[in-house]
Amino acid sequence: MILCVCRDDLKNTWEVAQESLGLHPDVFCSAYLVFADDIPPLGINEDLYVIAHGVAEGSDGKPVIGDQGDSLTLDAPTFWENVKPIFPDGYQGDVYIFACESADPGPGLDFSFAEGFAVYVKGDRSVHCRVFGGSGEVGGMIPLPSDPMWIEADVF
Repeated sequence: MILCVCRDDLKNTWEVAQESLGLHPDVFCSAYLVFADDIPPLGINEDLYVIAHGVAEGSDGKPVIGDQGDSLTLDAPTFWENVKPIFPDGYQGDVYIFACESADPGPGLDFSFAEGFAVYVKGDRSVHCRVFGGSGEVGGMIPLPSDPMWIEADVF
């Protein structure tokens, strides 16, 4: 499943999600836009691909994802609280966060957005779930899971 968490730059997020789904429907399976779609629960082994804008240092100094502007920005704990209902207990899939700097720690911090999110999903739903992010700027189609651009969040 692809989850687009951006409302102010649909060309570089939602349209990319739809194109990625069209190119690899066997990998991405479905695509949903926050606040526009009812998002069904993930399957126990279904991977989640999140596409959004991201920065290692949001307005409060923490890594965030969301809109290109400031209308919707979510740090890892807030994002987890909003998406927790779609994760089944014992979740076995992986989470891929396709957002700029999602694997980069914020200045003076020891954790990235992906690492912060991994703490919540692993602690609450599954220790078997892996979370991945990207370093620096990301763009283009959502990479497949085997792409070397993905950096695994190392939290446990």
